[in-house]
Amino acid sequence: MHLTQTIRETVHPTHERIEKVAFSRQMISGKIGKKAYGRALSQLWFVHRVLENHLRRYPELAEIFEEEMSRTEVLAQDLKVLGQPLQTQPLAETIDLIEDIEHWSYREPVALLGALYIFEGSRMGSMYLGKSLAKGFDRPAEIGQGLDYHLQGSEDRPKKWKSFKNSLDTMPLSEDQQQAIVDAAEATMNGMYALYASFSVEEEKAMPEHPASRPVVAHPVPKTASR
Repeated sequence: MHLTQTIRETVHPTHERIEKVAFSRQMISGKIGKKAYGRALSQLWFVHRVLENHLRRYPELAEIFEEEMSRTEVLAQDLKVLGQPLQTQPLAETIDLIEDIEHWSYREPVALLGALYIFEGSRMGSMYLGKSLAKGFDRPAEIGQGLDYHLQGSEDRPKKWKSFKNSLDTMPLSEDQQQAIVDAAEATMNGMYALYASFSVEEEKAMPEHPASRPVVAHPVPKTASR
């Protein structure tokens, strides 16, 4: 079985759970408030910044990680366009995921590709999520409207996703390295579930003050994310 197929089957149960989280359902339905969405983008910014910085440290990962996969600046720009602040403190769930990433970087750098797989895979479903968010925010589903995290590169996303998986499947890896990647992908998915669940709790706390946002992935990880 190919490495990416193993990852897909391993993370599938948690992926299903993420889609059922209230925050995910709000985004999918286009009923998320800008403040809640902005808080989520801020936490993703922390995660992407750490992951991408660590990926850049290892030349041997360069054949998989390309700079166009970097999302940190895109997240910051989306927040600016939407008029939402970049939060200064990561949540406890965000810190947990960041600590996992740092652990992999120092113990088995190739494991970072497991985390990258999750975020790159999420971009497949982001093509559709961006449209839902655009409708909810009453904005055109176009680049530069605060939705670039989901829309950027969507025109050739299926082709790039296929290429990414092929590169990962053909990378010369030992069994231990492959398992490290699978384990990291699973831990990343679990971390994203915990993070999205925390977003839902924060949204519930804010409901009395923001009644308009009461109805509820890559960002929930969409159904095509781990294929």
